[in-house]
Amino acid sequence: MNVDLTPGRLVSLLVLGPRGALAHFAVDGATVHDPLEEDGWLPRAASLLTTGDTTQLTLSVELHEPGRLLRVESEPGAELPSGVLPLIGLPAPGSRAAGYLQERPGRYQFARPDVITALLDGLRATRTRFRRDPIGVLDLSQWDARRPASDLDHPRHVSHEGGRDVDLALPATVEPSTRRDHCDKLISRDFTLGLCRRGSAREVDYPRLAFLLGRLVKTGHVDKIFLDEEFIAPTAEAARRLVHPPSYPAWVAEKLQPAAGVLRHVAWHTDHVHVRFRGPQGGPAFSDAPATASSPPATPAPSTPDPP
Repeated sequence: MNVDLTPGRLVSLLVLGPRGALAHFAVDGATVHDPLEEDGWLPRAASLLTTGDTTQLTLSVELHEPGRLLRVESEPGAELPSGVLPLIGLPAPGSRAAGYLQERPGRYQFARPDVITALLDGLRATRTRFRRDPIGVLDLSQWDARRPASDLDHPRHVSHEGGRDVDLALPATVEPSTRRDHCDKLISRDFTLGLCRRGSAREVDYPRLAFLLGRLVKTGHVDKIFLDEEFIAPTAEAARRLVHPPSYPAWVAEKLQPAAGVLRHVAWHTDHVHVRFRGPQGGPAFSDAPATASSPPATPAPSTPDPP
């Protein structure tokens, strides 16, 4: 099946069907998330940022049972939305220059267009500045604006609804910069808390972490950033050392100081950082037509409490 593309758009294609019905999925004409990194279940999402050279792709799908191919596209958005927007998938990185790799199935990496745009810019700028390895991107929201893994009846997190929350692996001084504990973790007897043992933090690339978080904060759209307490003071110190207007203004470093209230300690953040963006929750918006040029109106996500 050939799918025409509009240059300069964020595009997500989604195959829906019974969970285990996927036999084959391939895309020719664009870089998408490597299917070997997926879990093999439906829905299967492929997301990309189209360029002037990407005007058409060929999609090959085989299912054991009937299914549907859906599509949503959006212009990249740098401004805070004034109303509910359809979520869009994080594009697959075309090369290491993009600065990130995807550590979760594509169907769990959907967010508002402005959040996706901020991530793409921040991760690319961090790669350009430091020339280090790509940083792992973990859970955003599920394709339908619910918590990741809700489609498997085992939702992760108590937030990550509506495309405002982003989990990123901690940049590491020893590669790879993927999700892994960067301290000796203490777990409570009832398994409700996981924290770093005091003084055990290791192998965190604090200048890269501070630069990436500062790049996101510079958009003016970041609400809170959740980290284990062991990582907060070194990140704040690295931010102070990075001040170099206009690329890293002093007000950005001030936002990353503990007194500012943006960087906050939350349990279980020993292996990643959680960034929450301001603004309304997004909602799902998929067209039944596989090759339409625009999205239908969004369906608002349900209003629910959104703790870390």
